[in-house]
Amino acid sequence: MKDPFTFYITKDNKLIISRNKKQIKILKGKGFQDFRVLLQSGSEEEIQLKLAKLTGQYKHGNEKI
Repeated sequence: MKDPFTFYITKDNKLIISRNKKQIKILKGKGFQDFRVLLQSGSEEEIQLKLAKLTGQYKHGNEKI
């Protein structure tokens, strides 16, 4: 995948999503918990797709989960 998203989890349970070294979104609460479950069982491709969907930066109609 070109230009993959990067992310990190803060001590206060927030997900910081970045792309090209630029912060795009901060996620917390239910959305963060759902993503954490995916981290434990999902492939790198599934994780990148989920990050794209969370930020709204994906090609509509071409995604698969």
